[in-house]
Order: sequence, then structure tokens, then C-alpha cells
Amino acid sequence: MLDIKKGTSTDIKDCIESLYASVLTTSYFLSEDYTREWVLEGLERNEIFMAQKDGSVIGFMRIDFQGAFAKFPLLRVIAIKDNHRNRGLGREMLKYFEDISFKDYDKVFLLVSEFNSNAKRLYSRLNYLEVGCIPGLYKKEYSEFLMMKTR
Repeated sequence: MLDIKKGTSTDIKDCIESLYASVLTTSYFLSEDYTREWVLEGLERNEIFMAQKDGSVIGFMRIDFQGAFAKFPLLRVIAIKDNHRNRGLGREMLKYFEDISFKDYDKVFLLVSEFNSNAKRLYSRLNYLEVGCIPGLYKKEYSEFLMMKTR
């Protein structure tokens, strides 16, 4: 079972390590300075949630509770360190996101990049519905799929 808590400034290194272990690194988190600023911004906004197993950080999420249409929770990132993948931990982290979000909201959203087919498959299996495709949202060469789940 995972222990998930709000992130603090002591978690910056673990967040960066988790991001650099993800497929997002080669497309979005190319610079360490940008990545550090992105994590710091998330911490300042209280959007970082750290996932621990047996006392060790295994990954994190960045959740903006009004990030989708200024009204609904948006899971901005979920990242898990390499040596903890394919063990159902991402599914557990998503359940946490849904549990805390569905207390106050009836819909949750996330974006998944077209090149991240494993993540998209997981979200679909967990009843996330693709509700849109946004070409070039973050980078002109990639489309992002907007996915939604309702309570």
C-alpha cells in the first residue's frame, strides 16, 4: 500500500528523478533548470503529491484541482521511478487522485501525449474516456488526448 502526502521542498530531487525516468523527459522536461522550476511552481501551488512505499519515494503526481476549465481537477503529471514500474503503483496513485477529487467534483481530467500509449491504455482500462485531441498543445509535433472520468 502506498503512503501519499503533500510534497515539500525536500522532495524536489525525488520529483526530478521521477520525471527523468518517464517518457515525458525526452519531449517536455529537456532542461534541468526548466524541470526544477516546474516542480517548484507545483510545490508553491500545493499541487505536488509524493508517493512512498516502505518509506522510500517511488514517484509523484501534480494535481491542479481547478486546472480543467477552471472548474475540475486535472492530473498534470504522474511519474514513477524506473525500478517501481509495472507493479500497479500507477493505478494506486490514480485511485488516490480520484478518491480525493471525487469528494468535491463529479469529473476529473488528464492529458496524455500521443507517444505515451502505455499510459493511454491504462487510463482507458480505468474508465477514462477520450473526449478530445489537441494537436500541438505543448509541442507542435505532438498531440495531447484529453481524457475524462466521471463519478
